[in-house]
Amino acid sequence: MKISKGLKELKKLKNKASTLSSKIQRHNKTMSLNTPQYSMTELIKEYHETLDTILTIKTQIMEANVASGNYKAILRISELKGLLRAFGSVDTEGGFDERTMYSTEKIEYKVQIDTKQMEVLKKEIEEEIETILDTLDEFNAKTSIEYKVEAKA
Repeated sequence: MKISKGLKELKKLKNKASTLSSKIQRHNKTMSLNTPQYSMTELIKEYHETLDTILTIKTQIMEANVASGNYKAILRISELKGLLRAFGSVDTEGGFDERTMYSTEKIEYKVQIDTKQMEVLKKEIEEEIETILDTLDEFNAKTSIEYKVEAKA
């Protein structure tokens, strides 16, 4: 299967694992006269099988990315996204402010990077992320991993 298909399968499996986890949390206890809706043993077994499949696919995708040298790009995307989040909370407004609890006089604030400069920096980072993602998308569409999706009966 191509990595792009594997990523879609991962999304389905993660949703399945989340649903199973919710059932495990909600359906352990029933009134003594009622029949349980689910077998906890079966739910837990199915959860572990789903988790094993998730780990198999993730490992094969990771191995393919490491072998191709793409893993560094994936880590870079993560770090760049973190930087974008940090930039989102940078105060870029300079000027005078009279709001202070200790004084009534106006205080002038100077910024090193103003709003427009910050927008340019963010755009450059977003463009770099997009370029890396385009390269990874191409790789994911062309590169195969060993995992095979079982046919549903």
